[in-house]
Amino acid sequence: MNKMSDYCSDCHYNVKQITEPKACPLNALYWHFMHTHIEAFNNNPRTRMVYANWQKKSEEQQQVILERAEKLLSDLEKL
Repeated sequence: MNKMSDYCSDCHYNVKQITEPKACPLNALYWHFMHTHIEAFNNNPRTRMVYANWQKKSEEQQQVILERAEKLLSDLEKL
């Protein structure tokens, strides 16, 4: 969203962070979506690079990202 629009220009979140407190929530949610739907998108040539980047992350990094996304999603249900 940051690269394709100007919606992030006034945002207080940091778009370059994923798991830090000031990290943009969309980053963790994006990786969670891609991880959840890996079977559907893994063989698509347009998303192959995305999954290559995901595989470069350590298992610990992946787990922290997924846990942050789960927390964000559970907080949505409280609204």
